[in-house]
This record gives sequence, C-alpha cells and structure tokens, in this order.
Amino acid sequence: LESYWASHMDLLGHDPLLKLDDRSWPVRTTAETRPPARCHGSASIDDALLSPGCVVGGRVERSVLGPGVVVEEGAHVQDSVLLDGTVVEAGASVSGVICDMHVRIGGHARVGDQGGAGRARSDDDLVVLGEGVEVAGGTEMEPGARQSGPGTVGGQQP
Repeated sequence: LESYWASHMDLLGHDPLLKLDDRSWPVRTTAETRPPARCHGSASIDDALLSPGCVVGGRVERSVLGPGVVVEEGAHVQDSVLLDGTVVEAGASVSGVICDMHVRIGGHARVGDQGGAGRARSDDDLVVLGEGVEVAGGTEMEPGARQSGPGTVGGQQP
C-alpha cells in the first residue's frame, strides 16, 4: 500500500518523478470518454492531478483524483488517492487515504491523519477504503483503518 500511495504522489509537483506527459513513454489506456474536470469558484487546488469528469468545489492538496471524483464545497482532501466516482461531501476531511471506486465520505466525516499534511505515509497510517464503502457523516476514522466494501462505516447501523 505504501508503494502504491507513493507512486501516485510521484505524479505530483512542478517536476514530477513520473511524467505522464512524456512523449517518449506514452501512457495507453481504454478510459471512457468523460467531460473535462470542473473547478468551481470555491475550489482551492494545490499540487493535484485531476482526471476527466472530476468536480471540485472544496480544497485539494497533494492528491490524485480519478475520473468522476467529486469534492464538494467545504470538503478537504490532502495526500490522498481517490479512485473513480468517489464523493467527498461538504465539510468532510480526508488525509492519507486510498479510496477504491465509488466510495462516499459523508459530510463532516474525518478520515485519516488530520495533522500529517505533506509527509510520507506508511502502511500503518494509510487509511484504505474498499469499493462501495460509505463513511457516514460525522464519522471519525483513525490512521491505519481498513474497510472492505461495500458497506457503511459509522452512523446508524441497521
């Protein structure tokens, strides 16, 4: 997990270690066609990679967002890798998190190490959320947490 996260972080920065636009080493993909990423006026983006179809209204720092990821206004994503269709609702904060596809982080949830901005992560402190996981609004998940999906974390469980 640590190397997966680190390789994504290597895509970031002014002069990244892994250059996706290097014509001598083309990236071939069968990605579906999506509209361009959209950044609202409320968005704040620093050192991030946004894939097609992303919609950002919140704050994104040192993160890689897959196709169709939504970061709502008032949400904060840092040092994270969010795969296709993940939604981070208003007021939520994620830091040092790897999300598989179609994860939903509810409003005002706190996921990961909120004080560890910009530092290297290890397997012990990365949070990993499996495909289809829903983190209920207001839930707190500590560094190192793991949740396979689908399923709901926190909130009212049936």
